[in-house]
Amino acid sequence: MTGPSGEDGAIDTIELLMTPRLLSSLDKLLTAIKSVESGGKEDITGDNGRAIGPYQIHRNYYEDAVHHDSRLNAPGKTYNSCNGEGSTAYSESVVRAYMDRYATEKRLGRSSSHG
Repeated sequence: MTGPSGEDGAIDTIELLMTPRLLSSLDKLLTAIKSVESGGKEDITGDNGRAIGPYQIHRNYYEDAVHHDSRLNAPGKTYNSCNGEGSTAYSESVVRAYMDRYATEKRLGRSSSHG
C-alpha cells in the first residue's frame, strides 16, 4: 500500500482502486499516447535525441518516475530500457508511475478516478 508520500507500492494501490471501466480507460489512453508519440514503434528516438521508446520518454521524466516508484530501478533496468525491442512493458510502467506521482487529487482539484 502507498504511504502518505507515495512510497513503494504506489502502482499496486492505484491499480487495486481502479474499476475495470477506469482501467480500460487508462489502457486506451496509454495506447493513444503510444500511437501519437511513436506509432507503436519500440526502437525510436525523437526530440533531437532527447526522447526514447514507444512513449518518447525524456530522462527527467524517467527520473521522476523512478523517484516515485523505486521498483523501476530494478537490476538491469535503466533509462535506456525504455527503448528498443521489448521495451513497451517497462516504458508503460514508467508512464504509469509518473502519472501516479503527478495526477493527484490535490493537483487535479478532484479525484483522479473521475471518468
